Amino acid sequence: MLLNRTLRLFLDSIGKREEYEFYLEKFQAAETLCFAIVCPEPEALEQAADVLVFDLQFLLRLELEPLLLLAGADPALPRRVLKDYSAEVLSRDLSDFLDDEGRIGDRRAELERFIDNAVIGGRIPALISSEPMVEAAAQLLPEVTRRVHLVRMRGPLHDAAHQVVPFLYTTRPTPIELEAEDAEALTSAQRLLAQRPSAHVSITSPIHLLEEMFTVRGAGTVLRKGSVIRHTTHLADLDRERLVVLLEQSFGRPLLNPEVLQAVRHFYVESEYRAAALLEEHAEGAYLSKFAVGTEARGEGVAQELWREMVQGHPSLFWRAREENPINQWYEKLADGRQRVEGWLVFWRGISPAHLPAIIDYCTGRPPDFKELS
Repeated sequence: MLLNRTLRLFLDSIGKREEYEFYLEKFQAAETLCFAIVCPEPEALEQAADVLVFDLQFLLRLELEPLLLLAGADPALPRRVLKDYSAEVLSRDLSDFLDDEGRIGDRRAELERFIDNAVIGGRIPALISSEPMVEAAAQLLPEVTRRVHLVRMRGPLHDAAHQVVPFLYTTRPTPIELEAEDAEALTSAQRLLAQRPSAHVSITSPIHLLEEMFTVRGAGTVLRKGSVIRHTTHLADLDRERLVVLLEQSFGRPLLNPEVLQAVRHFYVESEYRAAALLEEHAEGAYLSKFAVGTEARGEGVAQELWREMVQGHPSLFWRAREENPINQWYEKLADGRQRVEGWLVFWRGISPAHLPAIIDYCTGRPPDFKELS
C-alpha cells in the first residue's frame, strides 16, 4: 500500500523504515481471516482501553484487520468498558461463531462477514467470551490467524535481574530465572502453544504493541515451540537446491557461483530450510561465509536460535557484511569488535588482536558471492 505522510511519520516514530515496511508487506500478504488476535488481560483493558483502541484503529488504517479477543470469567467487564467505544468497536459473543465441537468449523464464513462488516464501517471487530483466555484463543487458531499478542500492563516477561526476556522456547529447558510475577503469563503462553504449536505468541504491553509488531527487535517476549537446527560437515547430507533458494531469498540476489558451497566445512541448517549458517575453515578461526534467514522466519527468533547453536562449537569467529546491511546493528551486539574497510564491515569475536589484520585482509580480499543488482 502507499503510505500517506501521517501514517509514515507515525511508523517512523516506532522503528526503522526498512523494518516496518518489511513487516507491513509480510502481514498484508498473509492469507488469513485477520492479521492478529489481540488479547488484553482485564487490568490492561480497564486501564489502557484508549491506547488499545488507538493502536487497533491504526492497524485498520494500514489495511490490516486485527481481532480483539476479550475473554475471562467476568464477561460484564468488556461490555462495560466497550460501552464507551461503541463508535470504534463492534463486538459479538465468540460462542455465536462456534460449532458443537467448540471450533470455528463451518461458521468461518459467518465470522468472516462479521469481521468484514466491522472493518468496512471503520470499527475494530471484537469477540467476547467467558472462557479463559487460552481456551478462547485456541478456538480461533489457526483458522482465523496464527498470530496472538497477549497484552498486559506489566508487559513482557522479565528475568530475576528485571531485564526483558525477548525469546523463550517451550520445548527446551531454559536457564533463565523469571520474576515470580511472570509465572502466570508464561504458563498461559505455554498452554496455548501446547494446544496450537504453529502459533506465533508474544507478550507485550498496551503502549508497546505496535513496536512489538513492526520492529525486528520487538518490545515484548516471543514464545515459540523452538526450531530444530541440524549440523553437518557434508553438503551431500543436505537438499542443495533448497539451501540455494534460502541463500538467494535471504540476500535478495542470485549466487555468482553455487560451487562456492564446496568450500563450506560446517553447515547449520534449520530443519525446514528457513535459516542457515555456513562456516569455512581459517587458520585464525571459523569464517562465517553466510548467515541467512528466510523472509518468513524473520522476527520469529530463528536467527537467535541458529546463532546460539553455531557459536557453541566455534568460539573464534569472523565475518563480513555490506555497510548497508540492516542486520549490522544485531551483529554489533554479538561481535567483540568491527572494522569498516572498502564498503565492508568486518566483525569478529574470540579473535586475538594480533590476528585482526590477517582476518580483515582475508574478508576484504574475497570476491563477492552474489551477483550485483543492476
